Amino acid sequence: MAPEKTQEDLIVAWIDLKTGERESRPSVDDDPNWWAFGTMWEIQRRNPEFCLDIIVQIMNRTSDEDVLGALSAGPLEGVLAMHGEKIIDRVEDLAEKDTKFRELFAGVWRNGMTDEIWRRVEALRKRAKDERRD
Repeated sequence: MAPEKTQEDLIVAWIDLKTGERESRPSVDDDPNWWAFGTMWEIQRRNPEFCLDIIVQIMNRTSDEDVLGALSAGPLEGVLAMHGEKIIDRVEDLAEKDTKFRELFAGVWRNGMTDEIWRRVEALRKRAKDERRD
């Protein structure tokens, strides 16, 4: 994490950064929360379990569809592509217990996932899609 920044700082800054991805926001160079993007990238690369913890915390703090979409297509997709074999069991467990977490899979694409991980992710995507229809 950035020096002197806490986990709480990261969560708040990431949500603000992704909520603000609209025309009214300053450029990347001027956004005081841009550090959160790089920090999340490093966490998903280096610590997949912690990344999942942060993903769940962010998810639980917002209902903003822009933020949830960015969470799906960003850190969740990335951590599955990089570390799917290490975390897929935990991901499936979280999805089994939490409808909102399952909904995140609507925005996850294959990226660099192995065939096996993608098959399991597709099952989660299908379940979320089926639940939306009910």
